[in-house]
Amino acid sequence: MTFKLRHYIMVEDERREKVLSDMGLKIVRFGNDEVVRNLSAVVGKIREQL
Repeated sequence: MTFKLRHYIMVEDERREKVLSDMGLKIVRFGNDEVVRNLSAVVGKIREQL
């Protein structure tokens, strides 16, 4: 992945997060590996945020 593409993805991700936050939604992030390897912990963390 090129620097320009990584930068574009990061900027776009920040924009989407701001739109969702402005709507009153909370962003909770998990890596793909964490979800695959430890789904129950991910679900627990999500429940803690509700």
